[in-house]
Amino acid sequence: MAPGEIRTPNRTFRLQEREAAMQEEILGPRYDVRLGDLQPWHVLRIKCFQCRYRALVSPAPLLARFGRLQKIVDIEERFACTECGNRGGNSFAVCRLDRNL
Repeated sequence: MAPGEIRTPNRTFRLQEREAAMQEEILGPRYDVRLGDLQPWHVLRIKCFQCRYRALVSPAPLLARFGRLQKIVDIEERFACTECGNRGGNSFAVCRLDRNL
């Protein structure tokens, strides 16, 4: 897999193509969104505060590790940038993938 690509069950997409095919979705107040609120068509778009690197994270591994009741804001500081290693000030958005992919 090349840098900037993510793997899905049957396909590999470049990050830019994937971001073009999704929309930010508001599931409620930011502080109240739990991992269990996310559906299979959701992804987390995480942006590094320091170097502006963007990554897409599927909720499935987070659900397996932290459980359905875990609030996303409570694990936000665990998100470390894969480019520069920064953990502080990183932001996230819940996005909905286009179902036609």
